[in-house]
Amino acid sequence: MERQTSRRNTLLKIVEFLIIPAVIIAGILFHLSQSLIIPLVVILALILGSVAIWAHANKGADGSEWWQDDDASGWRGY
Repeated sequence: MERQTSRRNTLLKIVEFLIIPAVIIAGILFHLSQSLIIPLVVILALILGSVAIWAHANKGADGSEWWQDDDASGWRGY
């Protein structure tokens, strides 16, 4: 399980690292206007930054955390 999670995190890091330069290069190659590229890059940076923070915060999670509620009511009894 740890190996599969490690591969998924590595793939996520590679995608996060390459997607913004790919958008910039695609904009240059297809002669897209800067008024389209800049907001797209900013939005992607915000989304990918939040995904990176989420992945970092959950790196040590194993599924037995106290907030993992199995009941629909939300009451854990303590």
